[in-house]
Amino acid sequence: MINLILACMLAGVIGAWVITALIARIKAKSLLGKARERLVEADEEVQKKRREIELEKKEELHRIRSAFEKDTEEKRDELRRLSKKLIQR
Repeated sequence: MINLILACMLAGVIGAWVITALIARIKAKSLLGKARERLVEADEEVQKKRREIELEKKEELHRIRSAFEKDTEEKRDELRRLSKKLIQR
C-alpha cells in the first residue's frame, strides 16, 4: 500500500514537472515570437526613419543647389552688365 502511495506521489511530482516544463517552453516560444515581432517592427521603423532623413537631405541639397545657381546667375548678370558698361566707355 505504501509503495502504491509512493508511486502515485512520484507520478504526481513527475507529472507536475513535465507540465511545468511544457508551460515554460510555451511561454519561451511566445516571448521569442514577440521579440522577433518587435525586432521586425524596430527594423521597419529604422528603415522608415532612414528614408525620411534621406528625403530631407535631398530636399536640403536641392534648396542649396537652387540658391547657389540663383546667386551664380545674379553674379553673372552683374558681370555682364559691368562688362557692357566698360565696353561702352
